[in-house]
Amino acid sequence: MRRLLALFAAALLALPVAAKDLPMAGSNPPPLDYKGTDEEWKEQSIAPPAYPKDADLVALQLGPTERNQFLVDASSISIGSDEIVRYILVIRTSGGALNVNYEGLRCKTGEHKIYAVTRSDGSWRVLPKAEWKPIENITMNRYKVALNREYFCIDGGLHSADEGRQALKLGHNPRIKNTN
Repeated sequence: MRRLLALFAAALLALPVAAKDLPMAGSNPPPLDYKGTDEEWKEQSIAPPAYPKDADLVALQLGPTERNQFLVDASSISIGSDEIVRYILVIRTSGGALNVNYEGLRCKTGEHKIYAVTRSDGSWRVLPKAEWKPIENITMNRYKVALNREYFCIDGGLHSADEGRQALKLGHNPRIKNTN
């Protein structure tokens, strides 16, 4: 009996250690090949591009339950030497509001960042203290999850900005073979 109690106590003590290594509920863990070290990575400093033109906006396919419209300015897609996919996102809410953000995805770590937002006059307001945040798989982040998993971050990220534009046109990354 003592031996059984000792085994039970040892198992209970091991639980907190094992649980800390599990992803949090609703989280989008980094890709399996992510080594967890950023010692040599340095983010580029890039100014926001010109305000988007309606002709360059492509709607994301997020499903029939999405009430807002999310559009990416295809001409703004870029991939820096820091491997960040940057783009302008336009959000048209069901109530008529318009939000325009300059954003980035760090495919390697499954993170997202908003670099700048527009003012009412169409000029950019850079967010100097913007931080990388994990992309959580929750309803309000649906567009981030879609950009990460279906459009831009397939197999580690885009090979080119043109691949990103093609993904927007197709409604998924061309490297995704079966979308059914």
